[in-house]
Amino acid sequence: MKNKKCMEVSPLSLVIAAAILLVVLFVFFYGILPIFTGKQVPFLQGQTEMTTLDCDEDGVIGINDQCPCTKNPKIGNSCGEPDTIAIKNCPALCKKK
Repeated sequence: MKNKKCMEVSPLSLVIAAAILLVVLFVFFYGILPIFTGKQVPFLQGQTEMTTLDCDEDGVIGINDQCPCTKNPKIGNSCGEPDTIAIKNCPALCKKK
């Protein structure tokens, strides 16, 4: 190999590449992803709220909460109308019908 300089990578180019990658990831996670999950696929945002937040503030989170939008336990097959606290905490999951 006559020209070994073509194999070298300058530290400045690595710093520039890392900065560009960070900008692209920032735009994706804070710009594009919320628009996609909020407006295009609201079901995904509602499922995220159900598994990570205590919408009705009854102390039960996630799959264990049979009625994530009401504090009252399940009556028959219906949970009833969503509470105002749950609508405020989880607007995508607990919509008024």
